[in-house]
Amino acid sequence: GTHALPRNVHETQARFAGGNYVGPEGGFPTPLVPPLPPVPVKFPRARLNQRFAVLLLRSTYEVVDAMDFIPMDKFQVKFWKLRQSEYESYVLQYYPLKPKQGELSDPLYFDFISFAQYATISKEIPDAAKVFTEKLGVEGEEQVVRRAPELKDNAALPGALSLRVGEQVYDTLVNGFEDAVFNGPAPCKNPDFEFAIDGIRKLMQVFVDNGYCLQVTFSDIQNEGNTKGSFKMRVEGPATLWGAAALASRRCIVTNEFTAMTVAAYLRASGFTHSSYGYRYTETFIEEAWKIE
Repeated sequence: GTHALPRNVHETQARFAGGNYVGPEGGFPTPLVPPLPPVPVKFPRARLNQRFAVLLLRSTYEVVDAMDFIPMDKFQVKFWKLRQSEYESYVLQYYPLKPKQGELSDPLYFDFISFAQYATISKEIPDAAKVFTEKLGVEGEEQVVRRAPELKDNAALPGALSLRVGEQVYDTLVNGFEDAVFNGPAPCKNPDFEFAIDGIRKLMQVFVDNGYCLQVTFSDIQNEGNTKGSFKMRVEGPATLWGAAALASRRCIVTNEFTAMTVAAYLRASGFTHSSYGYRYTETFIEEAWKIE
């Protein structure tokens, strides 16, 4: 299918700012000074379902591969180097807690590895090549890769990546992943605000049930005539809490806000073409402010 970006969906990268919503929803300006690096998350978070954690990382990797803006052998090396350079300081921050290296169900480790994946993507997008050679398989056979014309502008890559990762995650939550079944809600047959809110609640329950966060609460739900409205959604203790704030403090151009990307995909599949959101973070939660048109 096509991946044309609807108006307002990820048109500008949403940013964290101290207590304010920023990004598309509400029109708050991007702060001139980036937020401070985040403090370590010291309260206990849920253990992730291993399959769910793999699904989030793999969806991101497969989207990067399909968008053809970097040879994947080069991406793997850059990802590895960034992990190597950052991991020791991350572990020191958390002492005496110790991330279980390589264990994706451990929220301390998942938070780091997801951050590293998105930090690598963010570094590579500005200078991304439009044509490159890529090594394939164990033989190292080379092939020439050309980026699709609709993605030729590097400035379009962050929004397209968010859109596609959301679509892939949502599709998998509805249709399953390997032999895992997640029971994600089907989209609305026609755009209906109340039905959509019910669907988003069910979608977020999938994230809770799989240990991605402790709970998701909704507030300020405003139905503005069946096909329009707004709401706020608070994601308590997400597995990406440190990493999302770390990406913001470094002014990274992509973010690993999986709940927002997946809600956006659900809304598009339900026929809401002009949804947008902004978000803020604290030391315990990420809150998203959504506008549906």
